[in-house]
Amino acid sequence: MSFLVTNPYLSLLQTWRKRKIFVSYHHQNDQWYYNEFSRIFSDSYNVIQDNSLDRIIDSDDSEYVMRRIREEYLT
Repeated sequence: MSFLVTNPYLSLLQTWRKRKIFVSYHHQNDQWYYNEFSRIFSDSYNVIQDNSLDRIIDSDDSEYVMRRIREEYLT
């Protein structure tokens, strides 16, 4: 007779999935912190994907800018 030993955390671990997150930062003041964050997680875990805007969205309408970012850069 064999007994199956189950770990209560195993089912939790099996349900974890890699999630995508959005990191926003102020380039002028926080670039160094982003670079370090990116270096550590990209080198160690290969999980960083930089989707920085290629160009500035030329508009003063914040709703328009956010909509363009959602449509073109966030998936």
